[in-house]
Amino acid sequence: MEQRNGNSEDEGQHREGEPENQEREPGTEGPSGPDDSSDSEIPSAPNDQQQPFGPFEEPEPPEFSAAQMEAELFGPPPGLFDRINNYMLLLYAVACLFMYYSIAGFLMLSDQVALALSLPSIITFILPLYVLTKRLSLRFTGEYRLHPPQSFMTILTILIAGSAVLPVDIISSYFERWWPPDEDYIKFLLAIKPKGFWSFIGIAFGTVIAGPVAEEFLFRGFIQRIFQRNMKGSYAVLLGGIVFGASHLDMAVIPGVTLLGILFGYMFFRTGNLIYPILGHSLYNLVSLIRLHLTPASALEAGEVPGASPIWVLAAVLAFMLGIFLLEIRHRDVKP
Repeated sequence: MEQRNGNSEDEGQHREGEPENQEREPGTEGPSGPDDSSDSEIPSAPNDQQQPFGPFEEPEPPEFSAAQMEAELFGPPPGLFDRINNYMLLLYAVACLFMYYSIAGFLMLSDQVALALSLPSIITFILPLYVLTKRLSLRFTGEYRLHPPQSFMTILTILIAGSAVLPVDIISSYFERWWPPDEDYIKFLLAIKPKGFWSFIGIAFGTVIAGPVAEEFLFRGFIQRIFQRNMKGSYAVLLGGIVFGASHLDMAVIPGVTLLGILFGYMFFRTGNLIYPILGHSLYNLVSLIRLHLTPASALEAGEVPGASPIWVLAAVLAFMLGIFLLEIRHRDVKP
């Protein structure tokens, strides 16, 4: 008994002699319980290694729209010409043309010349094509390949379209020997001939802005694209130009307009950008409108429109050939 008491006293003395700040291993119990002081000495993990969620929380998945998830899984969605039968699209274009003839004819009979040159093309060409793409959740400008222009191609377009005015006019006058303009066509020219400044602005809006934009959307961005999916590119350009010429319904202008349609179709086929045929079409119509404005009404009524000098015609032909040559070189340079 005494020996056990002595041992306990020694142990008590030993415990009493221990320094109060004696280091212990982390997790060992001291006199007052577990030692928690070591937790403050362990450096905290970096922010990117800390668990940001609780023990029963899961990270929220990123939010994707239905179109984004479909594009991620199956690639880009099919375009307009992949979703609808091409023959149905051609019928859609024919319906747009008949609506145009109906509205334009009604406005011309009502002596609303400026409206007849602008409003029908917007309502019957641009608006139906826009509704068609939005109905299928497609991007309007991307589907019809309308992209921002480049400076070099813009200058080249101006050169080609501006220099094409006189050669096309010469070719048209040659065909007029067999199909002279009828009285209705002469009346149409006299009706759209500007009578003053504001008349020029109103007619220019229809012939230089609304008309070219709408016609290029329908004939190049829509009809020619349908042809290109079913035949060679050169055949599609040729057939698209013929359809464009035939749509004007006048034998006196069909040959020249057909050549213009082929030219604009070729520019669209080579560049893949609808903005260049639109710019070329607008420039050509602007030059033609200025020439019509400067031509006396008596000359139009007599069918004696003065022609250009041979030097100007030769210069225009050389400039046109240069523009086509540069366009071909440009096409080879950017071709993959």
